Amino acid sequence: MGDSDNSRTLPSICSGKVSGHRVSQTRRNAFTRKNLMSAATTLLAVRSAELRKKRQGREPGPTPAAELWQSWLLFHRQREQATKRQQKLERQVLTEAGSFPLVTLAVTGREKPVSVTSFSEIERLKLHVSAQQVREARSRLRRLRKKWKAADGKVGYSAALACERELLEREKILARVLQLAEPFELVEVIAKLHCLVMMEDAGLNYNETPWPELRVILGDLVRIEQRSML
Repeated sequence: MGDSDNSRTLPSICSGKVSGHRVSQTRRNAFTRKNLMSAATTLLAVRSAELRKKRQGREPGPTPAAELWQSWLLFHRQREQATKRQQKLERQVLTEAGSFPLVTLAVTGREKPVSVTSFSEIERLKLHVSAQQVREARSRLRRLRKKWKAADGKVGYSAALACERELLEREKILARVLQLAEPFELVEVIAKLHCLVMMEDAGLNYNETPWPELRVILGDLVRIEQRSML
């Protein structure tokens, strides 16, 4: 066993060579966090359109994964725009109102004050705070809510938030349908992985397993598909 091919493979990898190439050379060809998702999206858009044309005239059946990806991407982009608008309006309404409609209470037995945003939350703390604190908290929350409601009516934040949530729900539904779809082409596997990463690690910031590995796999698949198109 000590002289087998398998036992000789590991040292060659650990010494910095993979099939005769330096690891550093392999890494130079890898996608970066900055361009990976852009390259994947461009590839998927082109190949999905090609597959749609190829499948025209065929008998009706389940929606192909590539087409599901196109539908998901549409909602994903709409939701991203809605999120940006919602965040912008939230900053505006916060400036108008002066603060979020929440109050803090010094609760017995807790080192830090407790923040509450509703009257029901204040009620649940009645046994742990003084009656005067309860009255003051209710009064302050009522004033803050009034200011927030007036600012919200002026800015339109709640409507933007509701729109974002509706688009997010549709995006999630399409993402689940896409993950369940049977792929028939490599590009459809890429589409499923691209959707997963975008939904769960949109900023490409997660460094714990399996996210870095999934990003590497996505890059590998994109390169393979790119070579097949040459």
